[in-house]
Amino acid sequence: MKKIAGKICSVILAVVMSCTMMGLSTKAAYVDVTAVKQQKTNWCWAACAQMSAMIACPAYYHNQSQIVTYIFGSTYNYAANIYQAAMGASYGSCYYRTFSSTSSPLSFSQINAKLTAGYPVQAGMVHYSGSTPDGGHMLEIYQTYSIFSINYVLLVDPYDGSRGTLSYNYLLNTGPSGYKYEETVY
Repeated sequence: MKKIAGKICSVILAVVMSCTMMGLSTKAAYVDVTAVKQQKTNWCWAACAQMSAMIACPAYYHNQSQIVTYIFGSTYNYAANIYQAAMGASYGSCYYRTFSSTSSPLSFSQINAKLTAGYPVQAGMVHYSGSTPDGGHMLEIYQTYSIFSINYVLLVDPYDGSRGTLSYNYLLNTGPSGYKYEETVY
């Protein structure tokens, strides 16, 4: 029985090593994120700011209510623009890290580099009705990998705290429920 188990383990190891050496599957980058659900309907940005803050400064960070109060002066159910979301993440981490924002998506290699350096990435998703933007949502990207030359991102949706995997191209060009990745906090 030990010989059979040993042979099975050897075969599995050989297959994994072969796939890795042939470039069929690679784990590119990862940060350890604790999924957080948004506390109010427009607080996806605050939940992502809290998740990023928990990575940047796990010993002490601000929660969603504190982040929203810092940005808006109260806990009203406000959405935030990309600049406010970056300010919220910086405040959330007690300025242990200063987060930046851009009104464009990062490339897959840029996301990979940020995660490799230990920085989480927040994807600002914009929803369109025809060609007119009419809403947004923020997602927390915590891992990247490639299989058969297709790039994937693993993310947390703060709407319900769920985790998911999407191809980078899908996130960028189509996106879930008509939302497209167009802004970034990093």
